Amino acid sequence: MKPVIDNLKFIEETYDLTSMRKAPAVDTAPLRALVFDFDGLLCDTEGAQVRAAAEVFSHHNATLPIDRWTELIGTATADDFWLPWLAEQASSLDPEWALEQFAARNHAHVGALSLNDGVVDLLDGASANNVPIAIASSSPTSWVHPLLDRFGIRSRFDAIVCREHAPRAKPAPDLYHEALRRLGIAREHAASVVALEDSRNGSLAAKAAGLTCIAIPGALTKSQDFSHVDHNVASMTRLRFSQGAALRISRAVHHTTY
Repeated sequence: MKPVIDNLKFIEETYDLTSMRKAPAVDTAPLRALVFDFDGLLCDTEGAQVRAAAEVFSHHNATLPIDRWTELIGTATADDFWLPWLAEQASSLDPEWALEQFAARNHAHVGALSLNDGVVDLLDGASANNVPIAIASSSPTSWVHPLLDRFGIRSRFDAIVCREHAPRAKPAPDLYHEALRRLGIAREHAASVVALEDSRNGSLAAKAAGLTCIAIPGALTKSQDFSHVDHNVASMTRLRFSQGAALRISRAVHHTTY
């Protein structure tokens, strides 16, 4: 099994975090495109996976190390990355059975999911204002496309970039670079593209690629460090398009416009 990389060390050694300056809270028109992460942001597949793994751990009277799991959210992992953690606690372990149980339970949990609040409204707003939209995901096409089809929204994206479409997964910027390429946007205009991310790894990738990044953390990622992002909001329902294709963030006391 491949060792788990230290994502923070990787991004700090490869990119200058001090250069990931926050975009000013002013109009950055024209908004050239909107790029969505997938897992956790469009629907809570991350929560479904954690529930499935926790159930397998519980069967072995073991406890899922949730802190270790959340560190990897947003990047690419092997299907069995959590097995060594279970082996540390389980005296008797059948890896094949554990993986089969995880897959079955995850399938059931994911099957009960719906799109997160605000997703459809934001897609509608982008379409109404002729703003191109894309997905940049560390997950493979075989995972992303079926779920998009199930929700009936795959055709709404102008570009869908998955793990196999770039050399490196997040937190490297490669997936975002490929999304920009497919959208026909030069890298020097990356700051006029808004990335929506729910994880630290994903947001580091977006900022390393030069995009403006809005973090929308989920239950599993809300305690992560998002100090490098441009804005951090509690829900996608806070995002709205207004006249002139401006993306506005509803706040308690003010609005920020892109």
